[in-house]
Amino acid sequence: MECNTNPNEAKLSEFIFSTSNANVPGLASIAAHLLNNGYANTQSFLASPASLYVALEVLARGAKGETLNEIEGVLGNADSRRETCARLFEEHPEYVPEDYSLKIAASVWANKLTAPLCPDFPQAIANANGQAAEVEFGTHETKSQISAWLSKNTGGKFSTAPGFNAETLFTVISALHFKDNWMDPLDAEDEIVFIAPTGSRTITMMGGFSSDAKLLKTHEEIAVSWPMQSDAQAVFAMPNNAEEMDSFELYMPQLELKSEDPELEDTLNSLGVRKAFTPEAELGGITKADAMVSKVTQNTILKLDPNGADGAAYTTLVAVAACPTFPKTDPAIIELNRPFAFAVFSHSGAPLFVGTYMGD
Repeated sequence: MECNTNPNEAKLSEFIFSTSNANVPGLASIAAHLLNNGYANTQSFLASPASLYVALEVLARGAKGETLNEIEGVLGNADSRRETCARLFEEHPEYVPEDYSLKIAASVWANKLTAPLCPDFPQAIANANGQAAEVEFGTHETKSQISAWLSKNTGGKFSTAPGFNAETLFTVISALHFKDNWMDPLDAEDEIVFIAPTGSRTITMMGGFSSDAKLLKTHEEIAVSWPMQSDAQAVFAMPNNAEEMDSFELYMPQLELKSEDPELEDTLNSLGVRKAFTPEAELGGITKADAMVSKVTQNTILKLDPNGADGAAYTTLVAVAACPTFPKTDPAIIELNRPFAFAVFSHSGAPLFVGTYMGD
């Protein structure tokens, strides 16, 4: 029998909305967009919608005019932004398990010589677990300071900050660390043959039983929601058919995925954030220096094993002096086959990680 291994056929981004009751349309839209873009990769894919959202939220609090309007077009209106920030920063699980961690924070580091911070900006980001500091880029002291902050807020998963030279006016960094255990631990299983579009290979599986898991089924696809102790959940989806059932066994690969420095400028452009990347960027709420965003990158790591999930991410926005640039064309959308896609939601329904797995 032919096996369909293309998660795009399952319209998996729709499951992000259907499996979470959180009223976070902006964050959910970013999650769906990242996952759809991930289909264009030839290898497994991992990203953090929550980390990217927080970085944009911090930038928005210092943006004005059309620049702010474009960012709000992604984040949502004022009520939606407040609801999303409450989900990310204020809402805590009713039960906090042992070894549980969900830490989300943001920081802004400004060049004290060329782009001093506006006096009101540090307070503007305080309720987003944000802090702001004026530093001298290109020095060992500054890199050590940023590295210490990064390590603290990613659970030690990332301990070395990116390098910033003296031309940097400011950088926005958002970071998160998430760790939780399955409500029903999985058992290590025998190795099986994983059928990937690029060929079959043998991988280690894990499996288990849970009466608390949920099965979401349509005519063409299924998704399994596997609960964690804090009421967080991981959702796995792929093209298939299954009968409705009260409980079932889940068998899936043990995953340890990492993504290093993918550039997200085109992703933000396609979402509608464009003026921030031009000399006409209006970021006067952060600094009075003429600044524009030049680079956006994200680093992510996520491990799913028989015990649970452990992951971290950070997003970096770098701003430099505004100068003329050549216009960027909209990226072409390419969708390639994938075995399955997944998302990890916090206890409040915020999508923390999304990804695809190719068996590599």
